Amino acid sequence: MKLHTDPLSGNSHKVRLMLALIGKKYEEVAVDLAVFPYVMLTKDTTIKLSKYPKVESWVKRIETQDWYVPMPG
Repeated sequence: MKLHTDPLSGNSHKVRLMLALIGKKYEEVAVDLAVFPYVMLTKDTTIKLSKYPKVESWVKRIETQDWYVPMPG
């Protein structure tokens, strides 16, 4: 099992704790949302996210979150 987690997230900590308590092994994959604004700036460049479908899919998932606030401009 892969667990995509933000090391500073309280929710990630809860999931890691639960998995430890039930003895479920997992591979932790750190996710850094701080890079998101830089990815969004590619819209102002010649870089096309369509060439990177997994990144494009990730951006779309972020944009559907309740807490997402679009960047101005």
